Amino acid sequence: MRGRGIGAGTFCCSVDGCPPSEQGLACLKNVEFDLWAMPTLEQAHELIRHYGPTVFFHPKEVYLSSSVSWYFKNGAALCKKGEDASEEVDSEGSNLPGGGCNDGEHWIGVPDGKSGHDIIYGDIGSVELYAHVKQAMGGTCTDVTMWVFCPFNGPARF
Repeated sequence: MRGRGIGAGTFCCSVDGCPPSEQGLACLKNVEFDLWAMPTLEQAHELIRHYGPTVFFHPKEVYLSSSVSWYFKNGAALCKKGEDASEEVDSEGSNLPGGGCNDGEHWIGVPDGKSGHDIIYGDIGSVELYAHVKQAMGGTCTDVTMWVFCPFNGPARF
């Protein structure tokens, strides 16, 4: 990798007796943003097949995982602060608010009644492993993050 991308940390120095606090902190960083060291899609799939998790649920667990799209298709509702009516979430999530920060104006809820009650139990048949593969430490290694989605963030047994 020709030594490029290896973090050197943060440093400061004094010039002509001027305290470092007046100059601010400097940090070495890459001058070339390049993905040449990233694994290919095929290599990423092989990493996941080899190192991917095996998830076990407690035998008495009733709140199981599902795919995000299953959750959206089966009644997830986009709620807005100050409004009684909610909007059905598109199966791809394309109508969810984007960007910005969590301002508390929107949240995802489940409908009242049987459909809202059933959605919290998930659908183990629809579960997908979600993965995010990216360069880390300036391209000197690859970071692979994996997770599964659980529709109900409530009581759990471990």
